Amino acid sequence: MTRERTALGFALFLGGCATGIVPPPEPLRPAGVGVLDHGRHSSLVVELPGEGMLRYSYGDWGWYALGRTGVAEGSAALLWPTQGALGRRQLPGPFAPEVVVAQVRVPSEHAVWFAAEEAAVRRLAARLDSIFEANRGTLIYNPGADLEFVHHP
Repeated sequence: MTRERTALGFALFLGGCATGIVPPPEPLRPAGVGVLDHGRHSSLVVELPGEGMLRYSYGDWGWYALGRTGVAEGSAALLWPTQGALGRRQLPGPFAPEVVVAQVRVPSEHAVWFAAEEAAVRRLAARLDSIFEANRGTLIYNPGADLEFVHHP
């Protein structure tokens, strides 16, 4: 009976981690968006028409940005509040699934592609970029993730 309860507890815990993506309605002025599942992390790639693309990712500073992937670091990242990390990289484009996959040097297990309203994509990019710039003093590059990271508040 104890094994069944433990298994049920894990199933419920893992089920709580599932997410879904619901694309917005067909935009008037579209900009491409890609969500890439790298296994342990995900990336958001947004098209800025006429300017290329930006890739963003979020994770734990020690685990993701610094690449400290030991048991202690993993436990801390999962169980306690730790420093967040915002990753960013500019990509030249053009925005197309095969181009994004070729330019993002981290393999993806799955990807979701859709179009969103360009103005909304630009607002999101501006918001993330302002956080990135405000924390530029903490910038590091992680070659394994192929991203520059800064602290995220």
